Amino acid sequence: MFLPLSPDVLEDVADRVAPALAFAARVAAAYARSWVRFVAVRAALRKIAPNKTRRFEYAVRVAPIVASYGVRP
Repeated sequence: MFLPLSPDVLEDVADRVAPALAFAARVAAAYARSWVRFVAVRAALRKIAPNKTRRFEYAVRVAPIVASYGVRP
């Protein structure tokens, strides 16, 4: 196989590209970790949210009643 570039040129290009590739790998790893965290938290909130929503709705319905007892002399 004939390459129009000498091996020295390819080695020089590889040396120059290596820091950019290392940076890209770090960014990709950080993105993957944050994406995994996001997916895990979203799944947990989907399980927890209905219960918290019910509690909040109950508190909103009961609060005026409890407040009316406090206002009466």
